[in-house]
Amino acid sequence: MAQEYTTALSLGSTQTGLAATLRAQLYDTAGAAVGALLSGGFTEWGQGAYSWHYAAYPDGFEGTVVFTKSGFPAVPVFVLSLNNADFGITSGADNAAIAAAVWAYASRTLTQAVASAMAAVLGTGLALLRGDTWIENLTGLGNITGRTKLWFTVKTSENDQDSEALIQILEVGGLQRLNGAAATAGQGSIVVTDATTGALTINLAAAATAQLAIASRLYYDVQWLGPNGVLTAAAGRFTVLADVTRSTV
Repeated sequence: MAQEYTTALSLGSTQTGLAATLRAQLYDTAGAAVGALLSGGFTEWGQGAYSWHYAAYPDGFEGTVVFTKSGFPAVPVFVLSLNNADFGITSGADNAAIAAAVWAYASRTLTQAVASAMAAVLGTGLALLRGDTWIENLTGLGNITGRTKLWFTVKTSENDQDSEALIQILEVGGLQRLNGAAATAGQGSIVVTDATTGALTINLAAAATAQLAIASRLYYDVQWLGPNGVLTAAAGRFTVLADVTRSTV
């Protein structure tokens, strides 16, 4: 029985236009190649973000997928490790029990923001819905009393410069960068609601989020400058989710 899986690839903002040249090779846990070099199934989402869908993983596959570019077969651009749990494999009895529980389960009303709910489903740190006003409350970041500067930054790659940031907001100064360019300061803000515990609210206007490309596996952090220098209060993955209605007014 074949298995399928979709992989998110974040190659950096300079790695664009590669969908036709990317290649994938499966390897087992002993490092032996499984099947031939694969060239199809790649989709580019912008800013160096790609996905690869493959629907013919061998049953019970565990191992590694090494991604390269055509012409550079010995230079990996991304490496992915997979095991049975990644494919969601369970026994027939487990599947029957899960199905019965799902059908018998009481309905629930969704009361949280769509982006927050999707972030929980995707297992990512933070997520916003393109074209929506984004308001994110972060708590428990630690004591940031005495700060002289506070940043919130989202990048395609951790190696990108601040000038290349997809989003960068300052507590004093507002939105500084959007898609690697100078931004309208009033479209973003950071408001600290409790400096002692490290609670703050980040706001990004709909007009700004509408300009972002759909992307997963981005990176974000919250940093602050204080008496002991620059410290990171929070960091993790960031996702820009697709909207349907594109109007923001």
